[in-house]
Amino acid sequence: FLELLKNRLPEIVSIDIETDARGKDMLTNERLLAVGVSRLRNGKPETKFFIARKDIDYEEKRVLEMLSSYLEKVKPVALVGYGIRGYDIPLLVMKNSYYFRRKAARSESRGSGSKKADTRALRDTLSCALLIDLGPYFRYKRFKELLNELKGDVGWIKVPKYYGEVEGKDKAANIFQMWRRDRDEFKKYLRLDVENSLYLFRWLLSDDVWASIR
Repeated sequence: FLELLKNRLPEIVSIDIETDARGKDMLTNERLLAVGVSRLRNGKPETKFFIARKDIDYEEKRVLEMLSSYLEKVKPVALVGYGIRGYDIPLLVMKNSYYFRRKAARSESRGSGSKKADTRALRDTLSCALLIDLGPYFRYKRFKELLNELKGDVGWIKVPKYYGEVEGKDKAANIFQMWRRDRDEFKKYLRLDVENSLYLFRWLLSDDVWASIR
């Protein structure tokens, strides 16, 4: 199984979402602000962002459409991330169902003949791809400590600048303000989240790690 994953690294996608969670409980239809994805190509991360331009439904729907187009092209065998089983994946399932299944069903019942956007690749990936959640393997503090220990191993591993700033009770507000006011810094924050998860997963696949476990 491990060898299979090693041989298909370009088809393993790290994923992270950012939402407007100000004053909201988790998974209560909070606004999807962005999705970041990253995969290894020729030993280096290839990272893309799908970011809402405004705080409106149309932009949230557009993010899902762009993500689906990406997944259709890559056809990932696995999605990896920190805490994705408990939050990222359920929220994407919820949003995709709301915009592209329930609304489409209502339109069909009204006899609408307009062509609807197809997010089949998103739906299929969320339901069929292997979900690898790093959360159960690392507590958040240990996750950051391990990144610090390993960051010298390759040129692109870094500890995110915003880790300290966005933690705590103002985390949701800080992320939202970063998204609204400074998209360049927001992209840096999102990039480091997805690339660090991708690197840690690649490290977990290394022979040295499994040799130490045995």
